[in-house]
Amino acid sequence: MIQQIAVLGDVTNYDGRIITASGNGYCGIDGIALLGDLASCPKCRSTGRIIEGANDFVIDGKPVAYDGCIVACRCSPVGNHRIIALKSTMYINISNNSLSNLSQPNSIINKQEINQKIADNWIGFQIASNRDYSGLNFIVTLNNGQLLKGTFDQNNKARLTIDTQCDSARIEIESLENLGDDNNISSITENLLKTIIG
Repeated sequence: MIQQIAVLGDVTNYDGRIITASGNGYCGIDGIALLGDLASCPKCRSTGRIIEGANDFVIDGKPVAYDGCIVACRCSPVGNHRIIALKSTMYINISNNSLSNLSQPNSIINKQEINQKIADNWIGFQIASNRDYSGLNFIVTLNNGQLLKGTFDQNNKARLTIDTQCDSARIEIESLENLGDDNNISSITENLLKTIIG
């Protein structure tokens, strides 16, 4: 199941907010929330710790939190207070509370870690939606030499299935010249860099 990664400021179903992001990972300017980070709870007027995370995606020794993870506050029963991740542009494929893949926009040329699982592997990324980049072509070069080509959809998103094992990928925009001017090219670079992870 594909879930959005949780970041600082994301809300919860009890009208709370994630108030700490203790690691060194970022999605854009927002810190990525990890297991053990805190979220507020207006319902019980306390804070609670995030007690779930993606076991195979770890930053600074802690699993990354994602949409639907439990916040353990004073409310009872534990398990009803959950994260609603809406702010990030990063997605993970969750299977038995573990990460299969990470999806993230990065930069025009990007080196990106991919979890080493062969079954149902994919890579995805998104350009900010303030302009229409649908139809823009790109090439993904896996570290094993395999080349994959794709096109951004009408939502400025791209997703490719990977049928082989790899550690990293390089993403290059292929058809920048079709946009017509340097301002458009620098705009794409700017938009992708806004969502870079540290």
